[in-house]
Amino acid sequence: MKEERLVKRRVVPVVILTVLTLLFTFLMAIRNTMPLDEVVVLFFLDLIFLAVFIYFLEEERLLKQLPTEECNDFKSIAVVYGLGLVAFYISSYLPDYSSFSFCFAAAMAVVANREMALSTGIFLNLLAAYTQNWDIHVLMASVLLLLLGTMLALAGKEKHLHLWVQFISFFGTIVIVASCYYAQDFIIKGRVFVLAAVTGAVNLLFLEILTRSLEPEVQRTGEEHYLELLKDNYPLVRSIRRFSEMDYSHALRVSEISGECARKLGLKENLCRAAGFYYRIGRMEGEPYTENGVLLAQNACFPEELIQILREYNGELMAISTRESAIVHMVDKVVTKLDLLDKETFSTTWNQDMVIYQTLNENSATGIYDESGLSMNQFLTIRDFLVKGDHLFDSDNRE
Repeated sequence: MKEERLVKRRVVPVVILTVLTLLFTFLMAIRNTMPLDEVVVLFFLDLIFLAVFIYFLEEERLLKQLPTEECNDFKSIAVVYGLGLVAFYISSYLPDYSSFSFCFAAAMAVVANREMALSTGIFLNLLAAYTQNWDIHVLMASVLLLLLGTMLALAGKEKHLHLWVQFISFFGTIVIVASCYYAQDFIIKGRVFVLAAVTGAVNLLFLEILTRSLEPEVQRTGEEHYLELLKDNYPLVRSIRRFSEMDYSHALRVSEISGECARKLGLKENLCRAAGFYYRIGRMEGEPYTENGVLLAQNACFPEELIQILREYNGELMAISTRESAIVHMVDKVVTKLDLLDKETFSTTWNQDMVIYQTLNENSATGIYDESGLSMNQFLTIRDFLVKGDHLFDSDNRE
């Protein structure tokens, strides 16, 4: 199975980016009564930029340079980009030096990265400058605000830098606007300082909101998102059930027990539930199971830490590297062993306990968990929890 590059969840945002860029160019051109031939030329320039930008976007995704895997479907980036276009269009009705470059760059740096914030910001500034006949000093101020927003966005989340970031965002804006205005006419007016102060206050407020709300949302590990991947109507859940009711039942049990084990140790419960459910997803495509499972997960835009656990399936291609991965492996091995044995074998709880002890001890003895960070005490805690948790392995539910 080959990785599908044209995944709907990524293609749709890219198409939206393209349409919005062309629409923005058209509206800016119409607003300034540009001739048709110039509009066509701008469209070609848009397409060149978009080709490079989309290539860069996909490259950053493959190199895992985006802040979270939730950005890998490009939805967050498309939303920020679209709002940025709206802001740039609104600013065309405002006085010179009323730039939203700072806000756009800060938001893009958070949901994507600084390189993407700079590349998109510079392009939009050049496009706005051309269509509105900006003076070079206005363009210079807007680009400097773009750089300021890009640099301060990620620094704002550092508590020891927070006050300095606020100070620089406000007074830096005032200095940039006032200096560029003075360089343009060699005169300064009181209204310029008012405009600069208002712009600085807007930038400061936006950055404060961004660092307090949007940044934590983007940086979250995806624990809530994992629950979405386990809903009955999720496409891959339905696919597994259609493929095999037995595999579906196995996946549900591994998911539930893995989540309980993770909660016992205070680890990422929802990650373990999702990883437990999709641990054997590669079986739908056949051998090699691990590679095919990873490709299915990548095509579905799963979070990277979930994909990493699937890469470590049974420790075949990569060593088990996290405690969550170790838990899922332990539970999968135990559930698989219990599924293979006849119900009569478990006529007594003692037989089931012995199977769990033997399965886990044999796996541990191979050293498969040595690089996972799982301590011996944690291993014993999970083993005892599985042995004593009679409700976890209800023989009546086993097929």
